[in-house]
Amino acid sequence: MRKALWIVLLVVFSRALCYSQAIDSLMIEGSKLQNIEKYSAAIEVYNSILNLDGNHCNAIYQKALCLMRTQKASEALELYLKLIDIRPDFIGGVYGAATAYVSLKNWNKGMDYINIVITAEPENAEYYIIRGQIYLEMAEKKKACNDFKKAKKLGSLDAKIIMKIHC
Repeated sequence: MRKALWIVLLVVFSRALCYSQAIDSLMIEGSKLQNIEKYSAAIEVYNSILNLDGNHCNAIYQKALCLMRTQKASEALELYLKLIDIRPDFIGGVYGAATAYVSLKNWNKGMDYINIVITAEPENAEYYIIRGQIYLEMAEKKKACNDFKKAKKLGSLDAKIIMKIHC
């Protein structure tokens, strides 16, 4: 009886190990495709992972990034929101939702999400640049310039250029 139990456990463990290795290999393949800007092909690889594990956070995130690169912000937003449901502590998902909303010109939602990431990581200059751009779109130039100034203070060279144009 014990021997049979050990055999079952060994089979289950080896299948889980193979499953994990398959996902790891696919993640590496997807990353390589992203590095050479073959985003559509990478999306297919991430779809393969999500067919195996629909809640694989890294595959969801990477697929959403590829969708943003291929100008499919609506589809990316759905994934970012799913990711936030699964892992609300993952700032990349929240930031992704903010940038997707901005791409879709939904300034208020973009502002809501970018404020969350700024609260979580107040020393990230990129977040202030995004919020500044939202403020510009909302015709709040003074607030935009304050955010660009904060980003510049945090070391952003982009902020310095943006300030010359807008402030």
